[in-house]
Amino acid sequence: MKLGNLGKQIVIKSKKTFGLLLFENAERVDGNIYFKKRMERDDKARKDYLKKERLDKIDSGELFLVEILKHLPFSKILELYHPLHEADITKFFEVAKQHFTTKA
Repeated sequence: MKLGNLGKQIVIKSKKTFGLLLFENAERVDGNIYFKKRMERDDKARKDYLKKERLDKIDSGELFLVEILKHLPFSKILELYHPLHEADITKFFEVAKQHFTTKA
């Protein structure tokens, strides 16, 4: 079995192709090791998906200022671009986008 990446999975569409699959073997594994690995993969996939979704919203203009402020404290905005009162909205969104792009 090969694990796909986020957004890249392989799908068997036809009954004919599905019929060509063969089960070769299975191995017992230590659940303490592989359950932890599974949960780490799942956690990473969920974080990657949410990060991509957030960046897509920023790119499409769907992420409104109120939503950005939920994720970015005012103190961080001041730190990213000081003094804030001199910034126009375009500069603010450029700075916010950069912040979200580099955030893990």
